[in-house]
Amino acid sequence: MKGLFTWFGKADIDGMKQDASSPISNIALKHPELFYQIVIISKIWEDERRKYIPWLEKVRYSPATF
Repeated sequence: MKGLFTWFGKADIDGMKQDASSPISNIALKHPELFYQIVIISKIWEDERRKYIPWLEKVRYSPATF
């Protein structure tokens, strides 16, 4: 099992708001194995970060944390 460490950016927020794909969800969805954990690095967009994790977990059933 693999983990994913990734940066959280505006394209991820835009994808979530449109309920479409985003860079992080694309990586998670296209990887042949589930990630045991997705660690998202960010220091801005506090409100959007709180909404992004449940959205990402809905799209791909890997636990995500900031």
